[in-house]
Amino acid sequence: MSQVTQPRVRHAWVVLGATVVTSLLLAAPAFVGDVQLSGLESAPTHQRFIVKYRDNSAPLASTTALASSLKAAATGLPAAQGRALGLQQLHRLATGPSVVKADRPLDRADAELLMRKLAADPNVEYVEVDQIMRPTLVPNDTRFNEQRALAPPTRPSTCARPGTRPPAPAWWWR
Repeated sequence: MSQVTQPRVRHAWVVLGATVVTSLLLAAPAFVGDVQLSGLESAPTHQRFIVKYRDNSAPLASTTALASSLKAAATGLPAAQGRALGLQQLHRLATGPSVVKADRPLDRADAELLMRKLAADPNVEYVEVDQIMRPTLVPNDTRFNEQRALAPPTRPSTCARPGTRPPAPAWWWR
């Protein structure tokens, strides 16, 4: 190899290496889970979070992997009264995500920090606050009142007639 082409080859390898490293560093945020911060405005403190782990990930397969994932996310958050933050899975929802509960209420800043630490795990798909959703308006459907069992029963005898359905349960109206 001549002395002129050797520096060019070395330069080409350096440029190629720098390009690969840069592309890997820029692609790293793509592996981070989505943090949905809109729920933080619903209350001054938060204690429950919904965490969706990626399909076929270790925390879905074993409870020890899930516990270590939650413990890793809880480290680095400020301790309260000398106790570190503890996280535990309450249950898994029917659609796949897990409901995770902190052992103490967190203010918005700490809740956001915890959510970002949970989402930094490559096994996490998204994190959001577990909040109660309430209806904000009545549909503007002109025939809404004609839909069966969507209005409170006006008379108790509607269940007694053969061939009719019982009205919606009382919890429906809350």
